[in-house]
Amino acid sequence: MKNSIIKRTISTIAAGFLVITSIPPVAGEVMTAKAAITLQTSPSDTQKTGTVNGYHHEIWQADTPNSSTMTLAESGGGFTTSWKCGPNGSRGNFLARRGLFYGRNTGKHWQDHGNFTCQFDCEWSAGSSGNSRICIYGWTENPLVEYYIIEDWKNWVPSSGNAKQATIDGSTYDIFTNAMNSYNITGTNGPFTQYISVRKNKRTSGTISIYKHFETWESMGMKMGDFYEVAFNVEGWESDGQANVKKNIITTGTIPDPTDGPTEPVTEPSDGVYFNETFESGAGKFEGRGEASVTTDSKNYYSGSKSLFVSGRKDYWNGAAITLDSSKFKPGQTYSLSTAVLQKSGSPVDIKFTMQQGSGNSAEYHEIATVNAKSGEWTKVENTSFTIPSGSSDLILYVEAPDSYTDFYIDDVLAAVKGKESSVKTGGGTVEGKSVVTEPTTQPEKGTRGDFDGDGIIDSFDLLLARKALTKSFAGSSKAINLTIADVNGDGSSTIADIVTLGNYLKGKVNKFPERKVTTTTTTKPVITTTTAKPISGDGYMKQIANDMVINAPSNFTQNRGGVDYGKMEKKTYYSKDGKMNKNMNVLLPPGYNSNEKYPVLYVLHGIFGDETSMPGMGIQTMYGNLVADGKAEKMIIVFPAMFTGSGSPGFNSDSARKYDLIREDIENSIMPYMEQNYSVKTGKENTAITGFSMGGREALYTGITRSETYGYVGAACPAPGIFETTDAYMHHDGNMQPSQFKPSSSQAMILISAAQNDGVVKEYPSTYHNALSQNGVEHLWQIIPQGDHGGATVTPHMYNFLRYVFKAK
Repeated sequence: MKNSIIKRTISTIAAGFLVITSIPPVAGEVMTAKAAITLQTSPSDTQKTGTVNGYHHEIWQADTPNSSTMTLAESGGGFTTSWKCGPNGSRGNFLARRGLFYGRNTGKHWQDHGNFTCQFDCEWSAGSSGNSRICIYGWTENPLVEYYIIEDWKNWVPSSGNAKQATIDGSTYDIFTNAMNSYNITGTNGPFTQYISVRKNKRTSGTISIYKHFETWESMGMKMGDFYEVAFNVEGWESDGQANVKKNIITTGTIPDPTDGPTEPVTEPSDGVYFNETFESGAGKFEGRGEASVTTDSKNYYSGSKSLFVSGRKDYWNGAAITLDSSKFKPGQTYSLSTAVLQKSGSPVDIKFTMQQGSGNSAEYHEIATVNAKSGEWTKVENTSFTIPSGSSDLILYVEAPDSYTDFYIDDVLAAVKGKESSVKTGGGTVEGKSVVTEPTTQPEKGTRGDFDGDGIIDSFDLLLARKALTKSFAGSSKAINLTIADVNGDGSSTIADIVTLGNYLKGKVNKFPERKVTTTTTTKPVITTTTAKPISGDGYMKQIANDMVINAPSNFTQNRGGVDYGKMEKKTYYSKDGKMNKNMNVLLPPGYNSNEKYPVLYVLHGIFGDETSMPGMGIQTMYGNLVADGKAEKMIIVFPAMFTGSGSPGFNSDSARKYDLIREDIENSIMPYMEQNYSVKTGKENTAITGFSMGGREALYTGITRSETYGYVGAACPAPGIFETTDAYMHHDGNMQPSQFKPSSSQAMILISAAQNDGVVKEYPSTYHNALSQNGVEHLWQIIPQGDHGGATVTPHMYNFLRYVFKAK
């Protein structure tokens, strides 16, 4: 609060921010505490600073006729404090904080000190006047930045209409900046910037991953400078209050790997149930995730008399969440997890049960179970054999609707020992006060054209969802596009033209959708071929495996199994030389990764508008783990980079296409050196592979064919147009080469292209790559998936085939 305190002022015109500062803190006297020390400020003595037990402290007040106190704990960084800055004609500002102080002109970035975290526990209260908060606070220089990580607040909190969101420590934070011009740590009045994170789900205890906020800010372009200080801070503006900071442990250095050391066994409960939440006494430990709110409901419930109603969802991942007790839920152990769900959107909706481990940019998400829940029917969602991935920590269990914004209800959430089934039966329970057993419904399963949210009304919400659905299909969604809904203009496919038609309908430019074209569907046998005419690439390996290419992956390959090690996913940030920016990637380490052993590397690329999370979201970690467990795949490291390389945002234009093409150079110049420096990897083309989906398929082919001396294995699922000059439904592609140039300069063990028989997005363009390779005499595998779509129905069999045979040619 001091040194450019965030506070609220109201004039006859508008409300805004005001900055009030005091003298910058100085190191003060260093003392070793053997007993509690009490500090007091007054109107004539407004500031006390010093260092005790290795923690720098400050108490400060301004513009108040009263006194305030701060008592330092006998050990550690804890303290108690009380302040009186209002109401009843009083006024003023106050703060008390303890933390680590480095001072000015150190030349050291926060990363030079290590990963800052704070374990805190604070009991506090404040009156109804003014505003107050508990937070992490500090400054940097070059650039000059004052930062706040606000965990709890009373009466008012700073906000911004331009805030971005990030999930850190199990909660969404609003993240934004304020341009300031006031007194600051340089000792003068001048410009600086505030960086602010505000926690949505307020809390008074826990662990604050300070470094993850720093990482997130910098990934958003909010650069940190020379590190000045970090402290746990209690603030008040025109308020009265008191706080007991029972714990304040700020640490630096490398965070220990959660896999280090043995995992303590969990003592199984006598009844086999770790918890069974029925919401009879309220929400319990469940809370809203993202923008969602949770309340109990007494008209819709599966058992008892209440359920938890989840509403106000503004994104697919918004839902209901509970943080799991780390003493009961351990990495590597297997559990039964179940819940009953109800949604009343008017159409079937996928409901997903998910486990999050970690937080911020390093968070990982593991599907427990997904069901397609009918409208108006209580539905069971269950996995009786879910294994928590090894190395997991900060576990959060949550329920979401991954393709709908609908409200929903949950009840009878059960966490039990492996194999224990819930008593929930789909079709039971109470809906709108009536006990029901749902009979088979006659409502249409496929939906109505243009009605993306299934509420029976076509409005602007459907346009928003239409855009999201199309974008997700480009990026790599495991859910197929429902053309009955998405084909608004009736041409038999889902493209931007459908978005335009829907927009014109909502604007009143057209009063009905075009008639659907009458098409005849022909069922054909799957096409799986290998080209051998005058081969200049290939040594017979593709001929050996051609007859083993499948069009359906076995179901036990795509589902989590008990006792299987699915490896460890790590979120990494690296500097891209070609993009001149920091970029993110996910790195999947194989089961039993050992730094003393070297592993081949597979690069997997996502679709347009996607990022490093898109392809992991299509279940590749599960696919790979099951194949390794069955002895059908080599152990390898799989890298999922964010492809877009450069400034700006992706779109359907030539500039964006060039920045996607730069992933070729980005892997070669930045990612590969990073992998060799930080992981135990094998090098050489026989140990390097690349594949991708849609735009990622295009880039995998472009990269793999033009860098054949680097990649021995190349794949593509539903590859997008653009390697050759062409015009599709979205844009004109300038092209990178002529079809006659599309051939590797050296032999490659495997080139696999998988296409969908009915792809409404890239249509028949994958065949242009197949034809060019054939005409150029390049041996390759070409397969058409009869049931395929522009998504998971093609990606899954493609990855099943590719993972089984990559790195096996002799």
